[in-house]
Amino acid sequence: MTCCMARNMLTNPNVNDIISAFDSFICSVLLVRLVHDENAFILYSDKMFPKKFKEDIDILKANNEDGKREQKIIEKILETSFANINTIKDAMKYAGFSIELNDLAQISSHFRNRHILIHRNGKKKDGEYLNIGDIELAEVSKCTNNLTIKILSIIAKVVQKENESKPKDTRPIPHVLTAENGLKLSDI
Repeated sequence: MTCCMARNMLTNPNVNDIISAFDSFICSVLLVRLVHDENAFILYSDKMFPKKFKEDIDILKANNEDGKREQKIIEKILETSFANINTIKDAMKYAGFSIELNDLAQISSHFRNRHILIHRNGKKKDGEYLNIGDIELAEVSKCTNNLTIKILSIIAKVVQKENESKPKDTRPIPHVLTAENGLKLSDI
């Protein structure tokens, strides 16, 4: 076994873990958004789900089988891989998050390397083994972390804007006992 192969045996799982964690983050964001926002779900399902799947979901909705519908949505999203930058861009866009993702060559390169490590045992098409060192591993972590922060920032802005556009609850506050209307400290 060569030194490069031995090193890859140690770093390959780390690269996969980082990319998998990022994939899970995207999946979680989408699940929360689509399960709790019908408008986002409609747009997402029109653009991202195959026609047959969407028809099945529509039948469940028509039959008031919301639990089954929600579970099918969750399962479909869980089986989607988000280790592809174009899939991420489309998924986030159709979930209602207008995310401008520029300069993605580096993260795309990390996704490709993860693919080679996991699906080709680290062997490139030219027969050479992919060598991921500590610096490259740190770059994978930094790159996914920066993209996560950017996505969270955009989500926060969207949610804040949505909350501001909702009508305010102007109902009177329910009657509460206060010192003015008879509550005494000794009653507590």
